[in-house]
Amino acid sequence: MESKLKQCVIGFVLLGLLGVSLVAQPSYERPPPSLEVVQDPAERRAQYLDRVNEVLEWRAEIVARGDAQAMDFSSVAANLLLGRRIEECSARVIEMMETPGSGPFWMLPVVTVVFAGQDLLSQEAQDAIREAWRTTYQLRGDTENHFAMYYTMLYLMSEKYPHEPGETWYTGKSSEENLAESREYLIDWMDIMATIGQGEFNPTHYIGEYAIPMLFLASWAEDPEMRIRGKMV
Repeated sequence: MESKLKQCVIGFVLLGLLGVSLVAQPSYERPPPSLEVVQDPAERRAQYLDRVNEVLEWRAEIVARGDAQAMDFSSVAANLLLGRRIEECSARVIEMMETPGSGPFWMLPVVTVVFAGQDLLSQEAQDAIREAWRTTYQLRGDTENHFAMYYTMLYLMSEKYPHEPGETWYTGKSSEENLAESREYLIDWMDIMATIGQGEFNPTHYIGEYAIPMLFLASWAEDPEMRIRGKMV
């Protein structure tokens, strides 16, 4: 579970780095890695995990390092994963939920924090997140990658909060209705993609907007079929 959680958080952190300055990244402070192929799988895995931990440490410390005045969602998630600043993370989540955003690029980081902090965040912080998903309408977006992110996040949140009526969701639909709509879209999209291909062609760096939601699905979906589908994609 911890390994899957770490993969999801690092995926989200790396996605977030596409939209921010890279000046302070640790890879710019250390010698460049060797281009020699590491033949031993165990050593290769260890080096990969070292890099994962390096990025997590870098993101977790953005405030202490002076790169930011307050934690963002990715630094909250990194700290939760590392087991640090738990009370500060809860307080920051409550603060950020006072002005919630809208759309897939808000939903994805919030879901990251939800699962990274499900056993760590205060009940007040968890309730603040749930309330935001009731009061703030989420835009679905306009493109294929937006839809993949949107419906995966709605699917996971609807699974996490089952049997709740429409008035507790921004959609006006019950947990089961949200789940059914999300599942139907995701399966249809997966089937089309696996047979005739994607309907939208993107630059190569867009792979994150597809791969990370599928990683979330493979790691956190309760339905075994959806976990397998996420892993296959």
